[in-house]
Amino acid sequence: MSIRNPNVDKKIRAFLYRAIHGSVRVGTYWENIPQYEHRAWCNVCDTIETLEHIQTECRASGQEVIWKLADEILENRGVETGHLSYGDTLGCALANFRKENGKPDTALNRLYTIVISESLYLIWLIRCEWKIENDGDINKIAHKNEITSRWRHRINRRLKIDQAMATKTAYKWKKITKSLVMRTWKGTLQNEELLPEDWTRASGVLVGAGAAERPPGRNR
Repeated sequence: MSIRNPNVDKKIRAFLYRAIHGSVRVGTYWENIPQYEHRAWCNVCDTIETLEHIQTECRASGQEVIWKLADEILENRGVETGHLSYGDTLGCALANFRKENGKPDTALNRLYTIVISESLYLIWLIRCEWKIENDGDINKIAHKNEITSRWRHRINRRLKIDQAMATKTAYKWKKITKSLVMRTWKGTLQNEELLPEDWTRASGVLVGAGAAERPPGRNR
């Protein structure tokens, strides 16, 4: 099953499970909860709130900025993501890119799964902070710079975990090789041409991606 993919963070696996099985508390769920009925509605977009709306349309969830960032890093590896649907993002762990010889491109599939899963979960977190913690206050919608910083932090966190795994002594539980790590992140790093040949032990290695706004409501 896709949600058991080891390239997906455990917390994100739990979220994907709930999303796929329709048990996330959004939209109509709140209509029958006294004093919380207002949470069923997106007061910024003036529509019922669904997970699909949060992930692909909402102007308060940060999805425009986040998906643009994800697009940019994957486009560096030749992956066009503008046509993705909401269902495609939930099935991100089922990526099946192949090399010219027809064999699975394990590294690219891994990068895609990491970037899409981390992106969709960050959108959910930002929505929850705004909707629950800030009670949907339109004056407290996350700014583009904050969203960009948080996205980069999540992706770079995964990169650093990979670096740590690549340099550890091989144990029975270790399933990530140095070669796989380097192939996964190839073409996505800042000043990559200036990094040492084996950058897995280097400090300050970061993923490079710019940020730009995408049109509100763009259907992925």
